[in-house]
Amino acid sequence: MTAFKSSARSPCLYSSSRGDMVEAAVTMPLLLLVTFALINFALVGHARNSAQNAANHGARVGAVTASGAGSAARQEAERLMANCFCTYSVTVSAVNAPGGTVMVVVAWTVPSYMDGFLQVMGGSAQGDFSGTVSASHRKEGW
Repeated sequence: MTAFKSSARSPCLYSSSRGDMVEAAVTMPLLLLVTFALINFALVGHARNSAQNAANHGARVGAVTASGAGSAARQEAERLMANCFCTYSVTVSAVNAPGGTVMVVVAWTVPSYMDGFLQVMGGSAQGDFSGTVSASHRKEGW
């Protein structure tokens, strides 16, 4: 008496039925799309948080700098954004008088990794993800 019954399937490692092939052909593109979307949206979230932190810290540095608030704020914001994988631009407006406002605006852009895949699947390209964040602080008096 045998404990195991033999199956009708071939014992070959690469054998598969038609149903398995159809299932893989349907689910694999969806799985790839979800994976690309998760990666892309994580990069977008990271870029936005990095830009917000850079704008806030740059404005704070500009607010406590005695002279040259605009250049100090720009340098600090660009220093913090240098480690970000996105493209960015920093704009600063500052009033050097005590009580003036130092405002730092960081615009960021992250490339979309889903465009090529969506075009192959018959969808339309959405373009890059971009955004703008700003922070302002009151200039401290000296």
